[in-house]
Amino acid sequence: MTQNPTHSSETQENTILPTEHYCRKNDAEIQRRIDRGIWRPSLDTGHIYSTVKKANLKESPKRNGYLTVTDHKQIFRVHRIIWIAAHGIPDAEYQIDHINGNKEDNRLQNLQLITGHDNTARSSLALTFADAEEIRKLHKEGYSRRTLAEQYGVSETTIRRIVTYQRYKTNPPREQNLERAKEEASQINPDIQSRIRKEASNGTSLLQIARRYNITMTTVRCIIRGDI
Repeated sequence: MTQNPTHSSETQENTILPTEHYCRKNDAEIQRRIDRGIWRPSLDTGHIYSTVKKANLKESPKRNGYLTVTDHKQIFRVHRIIWIAAHGIPDAEYQIDHINGNKEDNRLQNLQLITGHDNTARSSLALTFADAEEIRKLHKEGYSRRTLAEQYGVSETTIRRIVTYQRYKTNPPREQNLERAKEEASQINPDIQSRIRKEASNGTSLLQIARRYNITMTTVRCIIRGDI
């Protein structure tokens, strides 16, 4: 069963098979293990219990930040296991996104389907030119792309494009950015604006809020200040 995406992180690295759902090779194996009762994924915790090992499978982080488990020398991404356990194998055109940007939070409530195009746009949506300049500075000081990607909540590809000046080459006028942010903020539902202010007052970072609602951090600041 497939799900329609809501809004905006993974790249399609696995081989795609020409099956009815164009599923990935590992997805079919994930579905088989679940159907046979070999795995019992917990949708609430995001962990996978093995009925063979009588314990949760050991999770290991990869360089791209995703948690994986290894079973019979095969490597599987945890978030795909959780999603497939709940919804079945998604069509190949969709990717599974971590809503809060934390790739180690694989609870079902933190996962959603998005298109590759939406994911690419979303990954750098909350960054400003000042963020990009800071990323370049930190990279020159020796910080790895992976570390910067985790710190700023974007993909390593986005970091690479920033440090090689493929993205954020010039700084748009501040006034232009601010006017766009105000316009964007004014179009957001008042109930959502209230929710954003509450989350900010509870200590949620501006970056997390921006990613969650698919808006820029400047827009978040305008909403918090009431500058609309």
